[in-house]
Amino acid sequence: MNAFDWRTIALDAPALIEASAGTGKTYTIALLYLRLICERDAPTTSVLVSTFTELAASELTERIGARLKQALAALDGNSGDAALDAYLATLDPARTRTRLQLGLSQIERAPIGTIHSFCRRVLRDFPEDTARGLTLGQAVSGIALVDECVEDFWRRRVLPDPDPRLVHADLGRLKRNVRELLAAGDARVEAPTFSDFELPEKLRTSKAIAVMRAVAGDTRRIAAGRRQVSARLRELCDALEKGEMPDRKWCQQAAKNFTLANLRQQEAAPGALALVAWFADLQRFAYAHAQPASVVSAALAREALDAVRLDLERRLDASDTHTFDALIDGVLRALEAPTGEALARRLQQHYSAALIDEFQDTDPRQWRIFERLFGSRTLLLIGDPKQAIYRFRGGDLLTYLAAKASIPQERQYRLAYNFRSDPRLLRALNALYANADCDPFFGAGIDYVPLLPGEPARPPGLNDCQEPLRIRRFRSEGTPLQARDEAALSACANDIVELLNAAPRIAERALSPGDIAVLLSTNDQIKDLRALLEHRGVPVAASSNESVFASRTASDVQLLLHALMHLGRDSARRAALATPLLGLDALAIHRLDSDPALQARWSQRLVDWRRAFDTGGIAAVLAALQRDVGTQWRNLDSGERIATDVRHLLELSAAIAGTVPEQFEWWQSQRAEAHDGLDSESGRERLLRIASDGQRVQLLTVHKAKGLEFPCVFVPMAWRPPRDKAPAMLRVAENGVRIYDLGSPKHDERKEQHLREDEQENGRRLYVALTRAAHRLYVYTDALAGDKRRGELAALVNAAAIEADGVEDSTVVHRASVARWHAPASAAMSPIPARALPTLPARIAQLSFSALTRHLDATPRAGDESAELETNDVEPIADPHPALLAIDRLRGPRFGNALHRLLEERTPLDRISDIGDALEEEGQPRSAAPQVAQLLARTLDADLGGGLRLRDLPISEQRAELGFQFRVRAGRAQDLFALVGRRGTDESLKGAMVGFIDLVVHWQSRYSLIDYKSNALGLTLDDYQGASLDRAMQAHQYDLQALIYGVALHRYLSYRLDDYTPQRYLGDSIYLFVRGLDLAPGAGVWRRPIDIAQVLAADRLLEGSA
Repeated sequence: MNAFDWRTIALDAPALIEASAGTGKTYTIALLYLRLICERDAPTTSVLVSTFTELAASELTERIGARLKQALAALDGNSGDAALDAYLATLDPARTRTRLQLGLSQIERAPIGTIHSFCRRVLRDFPEDTARGLTLGQAVSGIALVDECVEDFWRRRVLPDPDPRLVHADLGRLKRNVRELLAAGDARVEAPTFSDFELPEKLRTSKAIAVMRAVAGDTRRIAAGRRQVSARLRELCDALEKGEMPDRKWCQQAAKNFTLANLRQQEAAPGALALVAWFADLQRFAYAHAQPASVVSAALAREALDAVRLDLERRLDASDTHTFDALIDGVLRALEAPTGEALARRLQQHYSAALIDEFQDTDPRQWRIFERLFGSRTLLLIGDPKQAIYRFRGGDLLTYLAAKASIPQERQYRLAYNFRSDPRLLRALNALYANADCDPFFGAGIDYVPLLPGEPARPPGLNDCQEPLRIRRFRSEGTPLQARDEAALSACANDIVELLNAAPRIAERALSPGDIAVLLSTNDQIKDLRALLEHRGVPVAASSNESVFASRTASDVQLLLHALMHLGRDSARRAALATPLLGLDALAIHRLDSDPALQARWSQRLVDWRRAFDTGGIAAVLAALQRDVGTQWRNLDSGERIATDVRHLLELSAAIAGTVPEQFEWWQSQRAEAHDGLDSESGRERLLRIASDGQRVQLLTVHKAKGLEFPCVFVPMAWRPPRDKAPAMLRVAENGVRIYDLGSPKHDERKEQHLREDEQENGRRLYVALTRAAHRLYVYTDALAGDKRRGELAALVNAAAIEADGVEDSTVVHRASVARWHAPASAAMSPIPARALPTLPARIAQLSFSALTRHLDATPRAGDESAELETNDVEPIADPHPALLAIDRLRGPRFGNALHRLLEERTPLDRISDIGDALEEEGQPRSAAPQVAQLLARTLDADLGGGLRLRDLPISEQRAELGFQFRVRAGRAQDLFALVGRRGTDESLKGAMVGFIDLVVHWQSRYSLIDYKSNALGLTLDDYQGASLDRAMQAHQYDLQALIYGVALHRYLSYRLDDYTPQRYLGDSIYLFVRGLDLAPGAGVWRRPIDIAQVLAADRLLEGSA
C-alpha cells in the first residue's frame, strides 16, 4: 500500500484508506471532507458521509464543522497547523472563504449519518423512483416484528400439522435461526427439506436396486478402504427388496459412510458413475433419519425464512412502518430494478462524493448500494480489516477484501502513524506481532504492519518504571476450564488492586480506577470479575447487554412482591428477608422467633410496603424500599449495584398501572422476556446501567470497547481456547460467496472451515483489545496449557519468554489471602442516600427532554397527556366553556400524536375525512373530526402576540419538526436544572442530545420556537390564561424543555447564519396549549423571550466549558 498524504490524494476516483487503530481515522475524514468543500463548488449537502452509529455521526459532524472553522481561521493566519496553512496557500483565498462559509452554514443539513439514515433519505426524497409512498412512517423494532412473524408461521405451519416429526420443533430455536438468516441478507442458505425424509422413488425401483447391488459387489467399483459403503448398499438393497425402508441404525451408520470424502473416492473408481449420481440422495436420506431434530429445525428455518420475508414486507406496507433492514432492502431493490438506472442518475446528480467510515463492517447489500452509485466516482473507503469483528451481525470481511481487489494498487493507502499509544507501548506491540510464531490473523488475508509514533508523541505514561506491556502467565495445567477462568480473573483482579495501591502517576495526577478498563468476551465473565473486584473494594462500572430484569436485584424484588401478596405465608416472608435486598442473614432470621420486637418491626414494615403496593403499585414499593433500607446497602460489596438497579427498576415501573395481581404479572413477564428484544427502544431502556459515573474500573466486552481508548487496559481471557465443536448453523465463505449451511451434504466438511473463520475473527478481536491502551497493557496466558486448539493469544505469546523493549514477561504468584484497595480519602465513595429520587442513567447514549425529566415526580399531574382521568369524587365545573367541553373526551398521548401530525402536515380543514383518518389511526373516535377541525382552525388563526398568526405567515418562514442532535460532552443534571430554578440529581450528562422542535418561525427578523401542547388543563377559560399557564409550565418541566430547545436553536442558527449573534436573531419561546387557543385574547399562549444568558450558560455546560 502507498503512504497517505491528505493533501495530495486524488479525489476523482475510488480509493481505499487503511486506518489501523489509533492512526487518526476521524481526523483524516475531516481533512478529506475539507478538501472536497474547498476544491469543488458542490455544497455540503452533496457530500455523503456514512458511519455505523448515530453517536459516531454526531461526533463526525462536530469534528468536520470544527475543521471547517479552523480552515476559516487559517485564512486569517490563525490556524496553528502548518500542514493546513500550506494546503490553503495553494488555493484562491476569496473563493475558498466563500466555500467554507457556505459549508459551515449547511453543516447541520449535511448528509452525515448512518447507512440507514441515508437510505431513509433516499426513500423519502425519491418516492416515485423507489415505489414508496410519500411518507415512510414510523421505525419499529426489527427483532420484535420478526418474532411476531415467526410466531404466526408457527401457528399456521406447526401447530395444526399432525406430522410426528414436528415433535422435534422448537419455537425459540426457530426464532433465533430466522433472525440470524435475515441478518445475513442475501447470503446463500443451504438447508435440508422435509422431503429428505423420503427415499427418492428413483432409488426404489427394481432396476435401481439391481444396479446398486451390482455396484456393491464389484470391488473394482468401490474405492479401496471404503468397504463400509458396500455393506450399507447391500443392506439397503435387502430392505428395499422386502418392501421395507432401512431402520434408524442403518441411517446412523450410512450417514457416516455416505460422506463427500467417500464420494470423491468413489468418483475415482471405474464404472461408479451411477453410484455417484445417487450418493447425495442417500446421504440426505440417511442424515435426516439419523439426526431428525437437526433436520426438522433446519428445514423449518428454511421454510420460515421465505414466509417471514413475505410477511414482514406485507406488515410493514400495511402499517406504514419500516425497520432498519427494510430501509436498505428498499433502496437496493429500487436500484436493481429495471427502472434503477434512472434512480441512480438522480442520486448521482444529488451526491457528488461519498466517504464511508468503518468500511470493514460494511455488509454486501450496503456495498452494492455504494458501488452502484459511486463506483467510478469520488468514493473514499476508510477502514481497518484487522478490526472487522461484526461477522455475527452480517458485517463481512469478504466485502472489504472484494472491494480492495477492485481498486487499483496505486489507489490504496495506509495511515502509518499512531497517535494513541505511548511510543514504548507501540514498539512493544510491534515486537509482539513481529515475533508471532504463526499468522496472528490465521490466514484471513490481512497483515499487521508496524506503526510509527505520531508527532507530537503522546506524553510519557505511568511513572512506576514498569514496562508498558506486561504478559502475565498463570499456571493451571490439568485443571478444568472453569478453574482456569477463575485463576485468570483472580490474577487480573489482584493485579488491578496492586496497581491501584502502588498509586503511580499519569502526568500530574495519580492513577485512579476510572483510568482502567478490562476487556472481556462474555457477560458472564463481566459478572464474575465484577464480583471479584467488589470483594476487593474496587469500584466497578460494568457494561453488558443484560436486562435489568435479569439481574439478581430484580429476582430479589420478585421474591419481595410475592411475599407482600402472601403476607400470611411464613416461607414467603423469610425468603424475601434473606435476600441482599433486605439483608437478614441466617442468624437474624433465626432471631425473629425469639425476638418479638424484631419480628414486630419487620412485620410492620412488610405491612406498610403492602399498603404502598395497593395504593401506588410496584414503584411505590421500590420507593419505600429505598427510604427504609437503602442506607444498609452501602455496607455490602454489591450495595451500589443494588441501589442503581432499584432506582432503574423504579423508573421502569413508575408508569405501570393495574391491580396488584396485574402488576405482579407484568413484572413476571418482564423477567421472562429479559433476554429478548434489547435492540429496541424499550429494550435499551431495560439494559443494566453502570453503577455510577464516578471513578470506576470499566468492565466491557471487546465489541463495546471498539473505537474507545483507556490509559490502562487488562485483557485477561484471550488465552482461552476456541470452541472445537461447530454449531448447527455454519457460516463459511466459498469463492467469495457467504454461505449459511444448516445441514447440506457439505455440512461435515464445512465444520472445520467455520471454526477456522471463527479463529480468524478471534485474532481480529484480540487486535482490537490490544490496541485500546494508551499507557499500560496487561495480557494473561495459561503458562502450561496444552489445548487442542490454541486461543488467539497463543500465536503472539508462546511458551518462550518474550524479550523485547517495553515487554515484561512474568509469572503470577499465588496468594493465600485477598488484598484490598486502600482508596485515598479523596476517592472514597459517597454514602447511598436514605431517600433517593429516581436518577438518570450514569452514561446516556441518547439524551432528550423526556429522558431528563421522566419520573422526577411519579405522581400523575392534572392534564398530563399520560395521566389517567380521575372520574370519582369530581366536583362539577360551574361554568365550563362549550369548546373545551366538546373535546374534553379526547385525552392522552395518542390524541397528542394525532394533533401534532395534523399540525405538522397542515391538513386542509375542509378534509374532515383525512382528519378522521388521523384520529382513527391513533385509536381516537372518528366522530370527533369536526371538533378537531375547529381546534386546528383556532390554532392557525389565533393571535400569538404582536399580530403573529400561523395562517398568515408564509410557509417559507416556517420550519416544522426541526430535528436536532448535538454532542453533550459533559455536565451534571443538577447544574442544568439549576438554570431554571429546579433541584436536580447529581448525575453526569454524556451522549447525544436529540429531539424535535414542533415549529420554528422567522418573524420580525428573529427566530422563535413554537411547541404545541394538547394537555387538558381544565374546562374554563381561566385554566388557559395567566398564572394557570405558568403553573402548567412549571408542573410539566416545560421551562426546562424550552431551555434545551433554545440551545438547539442557538446551535442551529450559529451554523446557518454567517452574521449570527443570539442577541440579534433569537426570538421567543412560544408554548401553545391548543385547547384554549383563540377562545379569548391570549388564551392558551405562553410566550416569553428566549433567555439568552440562560441559553449560553446551558450551552457552555453541555459543551463542558462551563
